[in-house]
Amino acid sequence: MLAAIAAVLCALLVPQGESTHFAAERFNDGLETIEPSAIKKLDTVNLLPSIDKLDAMFASIGYHLDDVRNGKSRVPRLTLTGLPPDIANISLPNQRKEMFLRYMLPLILEANHRVQRQRNRLLELKLDLENGATVSLESWKWFLDLADEYQVGAEEIAELVRRVDISPPSLALAQAAIESGWGTSRFALEG
Repeated sequence: MLAAIAAVLCALLVPQGESTHFAAERFNDGLETIEPSAIKKLDTVNLLPSIDKLDAMFASIGYHLDDVRNGKSRVPRLTLTGLPPDIANISLPNQRKEMFLRYMLPLILEANHRVQRQRNRLLELKLDLENGATVSLESWKWFLDLADEYQVGAEEIAELVRRVDISPPSLALAQAAIESGWGTSRFALEG
């Protein structure tokens, strides 16, 4: 079922005629730059009291899924601290789903960006170890912390490399939608 929902979300997010891989790359590219012409610096937005305020904030920075799908704009780099509690009050399912996707997509891309940075550093460290280079204490501590985060033994670097990888945005969106009831579950609303 998760795969079917991921396929539907991918169809909604990927422009006609483009491959999933290309669209995911474009979404990830969108994470690198933000076009907040109406807002000077937008990194973290605290809990907004209503869907209307969230929608107005998205509109003020020009964030619309149709524009992202068509390649006219990028996904803004922002973190929202919580869904407005009135998301369940949106009576039209498509409208609620679009708001949920607009909310989740920047979070997923930011998580992928963080994981990609971890992976790049891990691959550099692995190469250094394979070449017999000296590894700094700071790098070794970072490696051990990463292995602990991913619940992998320090001696299993190949397994760690396998696990530290990004998730396709469409799959992450599908999982988030299922697990949170499109943002309406008690756990999604309470955090």
